[in-house]
Amino acid sequence: RESRGFVITDNVIEGPTTWPRSHGIEDIYGVVVSGAGHVIAYNRMSGLGDGVHGTEHGRLSASDIYGNDIEASTDDGIEGDYADTNVRIFRNRITNAFAGISVQPAHGGPLYIFRNAIYNVLYSPFKLHNDTSGVLIFHNTSVRSGIPWHIEPGGETVNDVVTRNNLFIGTRGPALSST
Repeated sequence: RESRGFVITDNVIEGPTTWPRSHGIEDIYGVVVSGAGHVIAYNRMSGLGDGVHGTEHGRLSASDIYGNDIEASTDDGIEGDYADTNVRIFRNRITNAFAGISVQPAHGGPLYIFRNAIYNVLYSPFKLHNDTSGVLIFHNTSVRSGIPWHIEPGGETVNDVVTRNNLFIGTRGPALSST
């Protein structure tokens, strides 16, 4: 049987979480996505653990996540976790989240992250962990208190990540802190 992707557009999705997070990572998701051929666009999400949650079951590929307005995510605004090929995350607005866009891991990509606006994240605008590779991060804007961008994957590696023409604004340096 041939599998087809789904389209989720123009919805208001509200959850029960509160900002800032006080209960740790909460398993409350706006949209859970895996597999291929999906479009998640023009939704307004608030009060969730993850606005969009990626899973390792049927790894994400050939999908678009764009034009969403995501507020008060106690974990990730958008989770592109376990992405394989041709995933595009673009023109989203993420406000008040632990991390803006998570990519842990991406399996060689390309995973495109471009033209997103991210404001007031606690940890980092882009979370790159768990042997991530093949991520292209272009033309994004992030404003946060503290160091503008952390890449602290721990013991694993981050390879083949390209960033160009991004604006990272913070209240102290360095501009990029990485292990």
